Amino acid sequence: MPAVSRPTPVAVPRPETPVVELAGVARGKAAQLNRLGIHTVRDLLFHLPRRYEDTREVHPLRDLRPGPEAQTVRARVLHVSLRRSPRRGMMLVEADLEDDGARASAIWFNQPFLVKQT
Repeated sequence: MPAVSRPTPVAVPRPETPVVELAGVARGKAAQLNRLGIHTVRDLLFHLPRRYEDTREVHPLRDLRPGPEAQTVRARVLHVSLRRSPRRGMMLVEADLEDDGARASAIWFNQPFLVKQT
């Protein structure tokens, strides 16, 4: 009969445990967390995002409207290019999108890894 492997027990940190004692948190990362006011596991658990964008509702590309609100679409990427902006030297990823005959352009700032996404 083969030997049964059992998972190694993992110690669960207590809420008052300093973040520097967590596995994978080096002193440099702990210093960054401290600047955010995160000193303990409790602080880390209650560090909530500033905002939440619900992206579950997907619209056709033709229904996009200008404005500050976030809108989610699913479109086909026709062309992607990468260039440096002349003013600040930021990397700009530009894409041409299509969805059921409607077309749009999109720009991402300082996200050059997006060019390699499939």
